[in-house]
Amino acid sequence: MVLPMNMLQKSLEKKVTVVLKDSRILEGVLKGFDEYMNMVLQDAKEMKGDEERLLGTLILRGNNVVSIYPSDAITYTAPPGESGEAEDGGNGEEEED
Repeated sequence: MVLPMNMLQKSLEKKVTVVLKDSRILEGVLKGFDEYMNMVLQDAKEMKGDEERLLGTLILRGNNVVSIYPSDAITYTAPPGESGEAEDGGNGEEEED
């Protein structure tokens, strides 16, 4: 089992995907975090379906984060008409292009 702080430490300076409580999906480079899992993302963008919105550098409050993944681990797609939720193809395997 990977502990959250260990995973965050290994993800420093790498691109991560963050799913928030309100189902928004953010992607950016993890620049730092603290014991409350507050995070700093650089070059962040918000993804909604096929749309992307550039946000730049931002600070995320840890209690708003549902999950965090290395960006190359899982592909996310937003269901039609929804703001976006994680989807991995339903079989636990990574999608291939």
